[in-house]
Amino acid sequence: MAKQRILSGTSTGPQEEAIFRSLRPTAIDDYVGQPRLIEKLRITLQASRERGEPMEHVLLHGPPGLGKTTLAHIIAHEMATHLSVTSGPALTKPGDLVGALTKLQHRDVLFIDEIHRLSPVVEEYIYPAMEDFKIDITVDQGMHAKAITLPLKPFTLIGATTRAGLLSGPMRSRFGIAHNLEFYSHADLLKILARSATLLGLDPAERASARASLLEALSIIASRSRGTPRVANRLLRRVRDYAQVRGDGSVTPAVVAEALTLEGVDGLGLDELDRKYMNVIATTYGGGPVGLEAVAATLGEDVGTLEEVVEPYLLQIGFLARTRRGRQLTKAAADHIGVQLADHPTGDVALFEDEESEPAQLDKVQEAAMAKVLSLEERLELLYRRLDAAPAPCDAEGALRLLTTILHSVEDRHSGMPRRNSPGLAYHGLMYPPAEDRVTRHPDGSITATTKGHLIELGSDGSMTMRKRNGGAVVFGKSGA
Repeated sequence: MAKQRILSGTSTGPQEEAIFRSLRPTAIDDYVGQPRLIEKLRITLQASRERGEPMEHVLLHGPPGLGKTTLAHIIAHEMATHLSVTSGPALTKPGDLVGALTKLQHRDVLFIDEIHRLSPVVEEYIYPAMEDFKIDITVDQGMHAKAITLPLKPFTLIGATTRAGLLSGPMRSRFGIAHNLEFYSHADLLKILARSATLLGLDPAERASARASLLEALSIIASRSRGTPRVANRLLRRVRDYAQVRGDGSVTPAVVAEALTLEGVDGLGLDELDRKYMNVIATTYGGGPVGLEAVAATLGEDVGTLEEVVEPYLLQIGFLARTRRGRQLTKAAADHIGVQLADHPTGDVALFEDEESEPAQLDKVQEAAMAKVLSLEERLELLYRRLDAAPAPCDAEGALRLLTTILHSVEDRHSGMPRRNSPGLAYHGLMYPPAEDRVTRHPDGSITATTKGHLIELGSDGSMTMRKRNGGAVVFGKSGA
């Protein structure tokens, strides 16, 4: 489980949500950032109001803390309708979904957070509700079983997810508007913080000099917020508390510097765990490359914490490289923490190193002899990690080639068994990519394929979804380019 930190975009719980609710804009004119999405929503909302129809279904995806829930409230407010809020994990069985849908009135909005966590059974029930505004339920069992169709009032479904790649192709295709929320610019974060400061009573409107000092302080907070409004507002509240207890209540640049130093947040928005992670790689492992499991063991942290909480931002700002041989610090990261790395033979490393670009330091015989034999479960986990780290393909054929290349690489190196001419099957525990006769190419450019253990959906945009054949649970997802 990932740890909760002050710089995490994930909400800390209902108490924080209640505080943020008072800071959220309710009208689309007050929303800051995401200009392309806002323009699309303005047009769609106006057209829907003029026709008296529900708005198209909307899918919002992106990292946590960027305003997906806020946009759902704004859409409901602009439509002058009621918003019902639930989440994927809360809809555990079809009856839960039926209860949520039958309560909706004409043009109401249903918001499902973490929609990628809907079970396959519930997902099948939601398809006719989205398309035809009806839902089929089965009553009784055995020979007395009968299907009843319940009509629903036209509604708008808004789905939010941080893992768009885990959504199935049929689910994604049913949303009329799908948009990836981007990180916010410094200017947009400054506008958000200025509005929040006014709502929190921090804006000294009567004194121009005090207001200029506040804006400078807010600019410092914005620069350390990782492009995320939720983080910015959280830091602002911490600074406000510090100013009230240790100062005269005024938020100044000096107060911000002291408060964020106390929180361990530096000028780039890195906290203590980020710096410990980089220092371990730099000092213990000579800058890398090093396996993530080794770093986690050295730090005494969970692998999931490092992979989900620490690494994404370090990759984003160019401080970390994921190579075929493991994690490696870049020169910029070494300069930031003040360490000297040994010269890299090829200069600074790329963020995602292509498998074919790494210099061959061992011949293939030596490399095979040194390779660690892994269990089938371990090889599957390694396959998913390498697919996730690889550059996103542009189309379904590219996704299929990527899957085939990485799967052969994992099996040749870590299965301990020779590859046999049995594609599409797991022969004595050896995995193969889908055989050509198990690959179906569709007119829209997408591909579906099956192996002995997986159902594979490859979108025309290069997106990839892998499910277990037994049960249909999603085990891997990746967005396209």
